[in-house]
Amino acid sequence: KAHLVMLLEEQIIPQDEGIQCLRALRMMENEGIDQARQQIGGIAHSGEAYLTMKFGWWTGGWIHAGRSSHDLNTVNQRITQRNYLLDVMKNVNDLRETLITLSKQHVNTIMPYWSHGQRGRPITLAFYFMTWVKMLERDFERLVLCYKHTNISPAGTSEGTGTDFPLNPFRTAELLGFDAVYENANDMWLTDDFRIEAYATLITIGTPLRRLGEDLQQWSGWEYRVADLADRWCGTSSIMAHKKNPHAIYTLPIGEHSAKTRIHSGSVEDFEIAVRDTINSLQIAREILQTTSWNASRMMEFCQSGWLCIPDLARSLCVSKG
Repeated sequence: KAHLVMLLEEQIIPQDEGIQCLRALRMMENEGIDQARQQIGGIAHSGEAYLTMKFGWWTGGWIHAGRSSHDLNTVNQRITQRNYLLDVMKNVNDLRETLITLSKQHVNTIMPYWSHGQRGRPITLAFYFMTWVKMLERDFERLVLCYKHTNISPAGTSEGTGTDFPLNPFRTAELLGFDAVYENANDMWLTDDFRIEAYATLITIGTPLRRLGEDLQQWSGWEYRVADLADRWCGTSSIMAHKKNPHAIYTLPIGEHSAKTRIHSGSVEDFEIAVRDTINSLQIAREILQTTSWNASRMMEFCQSGWLCIPDLARSLCVSKG
């Protein structure tokens, strides 16, 4: 529809035929776009085929003026990807909000900082939670930049060489919700960096989720007893029934692995799977954190032995004795 509106406004196609085509596309929407596409054959040019079947080539064919198959594919890829990126942004911020809320609740909860599996120095649980907030903040910034690179309109590039039709690509971009218009048609034809960048961002988001899961797995065991995950996230062993296994934690890296295995795919469907897996990982991490009980007395107990204050003592001696 956006392309037709632009063609009409620029007086590139006859007004009567253009209005007929626009009305027919509205009818197609009312019938159900997916259903109408399937009836025609589900091809990329199903909109044009729909119009041609209704009005014949001399009317229905006007929609193709100054447009190529590649225009259709790349516009679809970029619109789809930007929508998915917005979904990921929302879920990243939801997890950040949960971590900030937990940080406010545990400003005075003293715990040990574990280094190489050993107690290092006293920190607070709030300090620990804010670690992931900062990582996810940078992930969000990467998503914003990726969205900027994605939301560039390729409409009118016509297989990488442009077209002699006097199109108005800025108007088409405006109607389609793009923030910018291509500057080089061949760049839009050849590039796939916007998709690779999106996959790389999903992989990066998975890193803090995986590392958070590793900590929770360790802390929920009997040897630590620092974090008690809600029963719904856990199972047990068929033979060692005394165990409480945090099974849900093992799903946190799925989004990262999903993006890694699909990064070389140009398929919209594959990107959708990677996005869905990433969002699931983000949501599970948030819900696990919201329902986990933190054993403050056990954390303090860890801090009261093991010479955790040695670094502070050494600093005090250096300051006082020189």
